[in-house]
Amino acid sequence: GVIYALRRLSAAGAPSATRSFEPTVATLLERNRARTRTWDEDVPSLLFGDVGILLLQWQLAPSGAIADAIFGAVERNLRNPTLEQLWGSPGTLPAAIHMFERTGERRWSDLLTRGVTILWEQMEHVPEAGAWLWTQDLYGRTVRYLGGGHGFAGNVFPALRGAHMLPADLVAGYVQRTEQTLRATVLRDAGLANWPDR
Repeated sequence: GVIYALRRLSAAGAPSATRSFEPTVATLLERNRARTRTWDEDVPSLLFGDVGILLLQWQLAPSGAIADAIFGAVERNLRNPTLEQLWGSPGTLPAAIHMFERTGERRWSDLLTRGVTILWEQMEHVPEAGAWLWTQDLYGRTVRYLGGGHGFAGNVFPALRGAHMLPADLVAGYVQRTEQTLRATVLRDAGLANWPDR
């Protein structure tokens, strides 16, 4: 993440270090996998998984093999039960958006459509909240979050950010449910608005 941020800053014209990160990036995937090898399952997640590292590697040296690895990791994560951004598909789906915008390959828009459709089907109307939410399954407990890292805001992001790649009716449904949820959960005080984490 830091290497990616430094590259973005440099591309935007910010003063940058003269150090080359290519040798480090080349080793990141195996180093990360060695660290996570003892986990119970393969989790491609944004937080600890392969997807962010693979995207960085592809940006430095685009190849079909790396693109295929990104596709496979995002696809494996489509039904992650956490239903949130740091572990689940809402965190890995933006990789499909990035790759579509760089390559124009239809497989990426198809992958995003599949993922966003799965999320749509898993969204639940919660009458007592008057909102559409997901139930996060995290670390042995279930909870409903609204925020970006573990909740609603992070989950709708791929659908709204990737709207240009998705069927119009699916996007319209997300927009409607997002507006309804934001209205139902807003906290207002002295002309200001904010939202609770859950």
